Amino acid sequence: MVEKLNVIRPIRIETDAICPRIDDSKVIQESYAEYMSDESRLEHSYATALYFPTSTEEVVAAVKDVAARGEKLVVSGARTGIVGGAAMTEPHNLVCLEKLRTKLSLRFYEQDGNWHAKMAAGITLADLGTALEEGNFEHAGEGPEKTLFYPVDPTEKTALIGGNVATNASGARTLFYGSTRDWVEWLRVVLADGRVLELRRGQVRALGFEFLFDDEMGELRPLKLPDITMPRTKATVGYFSSPDMDAVDLFVGSEGTLGIITELELRLIERPSTLIVCQHFDSENRAIDFVLALSASKDPSPMAMEYFDPHAINLLRQKRAADGNSSCVPELPERIQALVSVEWAMKEETEIEKIVDSLERVLSRIGARPEESWAGCTVKEVERMREIRHALPETINDIIAQRKTRAPEIHKFGTDIAVPLERLKEMVTIYRRHLDARGLEYVIHGHIGNGHLHVNVLPRDTQEFSEAKKLYQGFAHEAVRIGGSISAEHGIGKTKRDFLFIQYPHEAVEQMRKIKQVFDPDGRLNPGVLFHEG
Repeated sequence: MVEKLNVIRPIRIETDAICPRIDDSKVIQESYAEYMSDESRLEHSYATALYFPTSTEEVVAAVKDVAARGEKLVVSGARTGIVGGAAMTEPHNLVCLEKLRTKLSLRFYEQDGNWHAKMAAGITLADLGTALEEGNFEHAGEGPEKTLFYPVDPTEKTALIGGNVATNASGARTLFYGSTRDWVEWLRVVLADGRVLELRRGQVRALGFEFLFDDEMGELRPLKLPDITMPRTKATVGYFSSPDMDAVDLFVGSEGTLGIITELELRLIERPSTLIVCQHFDSENRAIDFVLALSASKDPSPMAMEYFDPHAINLLRQKRAADGNSSCVPELPERIQALVSVEWAMKEETEIEKIVDSLERVLSRIGARPEESWAGCTVKEVERMREIRHALPETINDIIAQRKTRAPEIHKFGTDIAVPLERLKEMVTIYRRHLDARGLEYVIHGHIGNGHLHVNVLPRDTQEFSEAKKLYQGFAHEAVRIGGSISAEHGIGKTKRDFLFIQYPHEAVEQMRKIKQVFDPDGRLNPGVLFHEG
């Protein structure tokens, strides 16, 4: 009998592994309190038990142990997420993957002409980059001739790579290289019943909008995907759905609700040289015109484009004044009202001339001058430019920390909305009209090349914080109206569950819930993530 190509068929693995369990409530509260929440700052409870598996087999043991007691579990990594996916909002078990680490293993695949890296889910982005840079990996035969790198560039380098896959993380370089989904080649996943699923890209694909799932009883259950149109922008909004899609993509971005990703394989490329240019403008409109024109030219295509609005530049001026001449922030004259940082990948430094010619043509077209810029291509120069980019969130965090001494309940409030690039001016106008009318302090910055700008509100008290939360829902409706997404890169978690109904029809969200029920009929994995319980 010929196996159908759309069958998702997990297996049981024989193992005597035991995952040590910490269930002393006093020890948990006194020694592991930081594991109960993430960067969402949601109010949290305490876990009934903690597990720190070191292998897939120990994850299986932990899942079976929780299942035997009829309880639920929260999957935790480095807890860098901001939507509450790892927050212990109810007293469940916690399975933390931070000790799930093995040495990087590289293999060259003739099929696609690329090196692939296999790793455990507990390695951090920073450790992955260091291992590739220093050649600290295993491989058969001859190794790579040049330094390899993983091109997806999420901001938080302490995040676990397993968490990146679970949330389909993206970053500045998504403009050119795509999101995590585009680089995942193989997954090993522990399901809610303790079975293990191994998926290699290209081996299991949906027939139209349907997979078949081999359940515990050996029956093939239909698994129907919602027939929806995904946003035309960056989007991490529930389960991915597309006709004839790969089964790997069902788990990428599923936020730990369908299974626990324990091992994975990523495709790598040779590390390119980089040219980065910080171009400043006398108005926000001119900066957006520049982005639109540069995006349309596509020769050569930028790797990343980051934006700083007038309020962001004022904060950077304040940081320079506070730091003095040692500041990483250069002088920013008052005529500078907007700044766009553009990064290009180059195979050879001879490409610089072509990039500069393209840049000058675009600037001339919009009435801007190339001398109003800083540029760099050496490692030191590029790192200095990135320090400027990172100085903004650091400054925002310092301001919020000071205000929390007066109002401990507040924290930075940021949007994660993306819209089609041609509608970006419209969306920015909407932001400013509502924020200015309410007198809120805010900055707009982020991945402008993807139409993905973060609005960071800096509340001065709890009333302003509540006002910002109300505004976000209105912004989400406006973004969807013009073809955007309500969550471009951070996912849904627990804080944006109701936003799914803004993005998709009610029937589509319910179809996603049914997918969850097929894989996890008892709702054991990450309860409350993506969907409300019950």
